[in-house]
Amino acid sequence: MRKQENEYLKAVSEARQTNTNFSEQKITYISGGTLALSITYVEKFSITLSLFEYTILSIAWFLLASTLLVNLFSCLLTAYYAKKTEDEIYKQLPYKKQDKNITSRNRRVWFDNWTGYTSLVIGVALMILFVCTNIYSRKKSEIKMESKIESLHKVDK
Repeated sequence: MRKQENEYLKAVSEARQTNTNFSEQKITYISGGTLALSITYVEKFSITLSLFEYTILSIAWFLLASTLLVNLFSCLLTAYYAKKTEDEIYKQLPYKKQDKNITSRNRRVWFDNWTGYTSLVIGVALMILFVCTNIYSRKKSEIKMESKIESLHKVDK
């Protein structure tokens, strides 16, 4: 029975590790990609920004950059904690002490991961708000410009 439990535990651990790696990779792609796309959007399409748009954009960029940094920190911390756990196993610390240490470490990594997820979601939501607001402002400006042009044509006639 003990051998089956060890195999099951190993399979669960491998599945969790694979999922964590995949998740961290996707967070990096999404936050980095959103940053890159938004910079391109601002460079190509947003000639002038209102204070509101600039504020939204600045906060979104800060949150997306924070996501990248928190994710990097979490990866480094996870590797460090894995090394500490290996050392405790080799030193043959009592199981209860190892379990307590692992639980404490996992809590910290879990907190960092959820901080990254939260900043990613809020950052992407702010980017969507920025783009929608910016498109609306540009459309409004175009309509004003068209009405001015039409009024000038009427005066000329």
